[in-house]
Amino acid sequence: MVKTSQDFILILRGLLDSRPSRGLLGASPTAETPSQILAPPSGLHQSNQGNLSFISSSPIGGFEPLSAPLALISTSIFTQLVSLFELILEYMTTRVGQITTDPIVAVPNLYIGGLSLDNPCTQGMLFSEVIVDLLKKIERSLGIIEVSDGGEVGLLSARQAQVLWSELDGRRAIIPGHAVMRPAHLRTLFGKLAGFFRQLALVS
Repeated sequence: MVKTSQDFILILRGLLDSRPSRGLLGASPTAETPSQILAPPSGLHQSNQGNLSFISSSPIGGFEPLSAPLALISTSIFTQLVSLFELILEYMTTRVGQITTDPIVAVPNLYIGGLSLDNPCTQGMLFSEVIVDLLKKIERSLGIIEVSDGGEVGLLSARQAQVLWSELDGRRAIIPGHAVMRPAHLRTLFGKLAGFFRQLALVS
């Protein structure tokens, strides 16, 4: 999953880097800033989990919209990744709930930066943090997350972003009896899981 997400990010970055330079923020004195583009009056969508999703009402930053086939493929891939990350979160949460009676065992031969990482709680913390970072990078590349002034705008047009949100909200739940999650909510829960593992790592 991590490798697949990293590959997806590389593809999205390649699409971003191949866009004309005239579309970069600040290239034109009339270009809108992200705060203007993402301002609530231009269109604000409320998710079923209370997360706000910013949708602009005009082409973002003067870019040509991503071609329909690429937009649909990106939407499909991201939707599947989110569903699989939901499943991973469910498995990890269930496993953490059993930790007092069935301690977690470290993944063997795991190295980060050339250093051996043999604490299972530290492994869980880093894995959760990596997922948060991957989701955020994908969202930023697609243009469905707010960026700071001067930041790079994403690939999807307003209409394409609406299609993506529709697909995310309308998909079948991968976990029976559970509501589907939006990426922001998923990032929040993985962040909490990372914090839990961090506390365990300090006392283990």
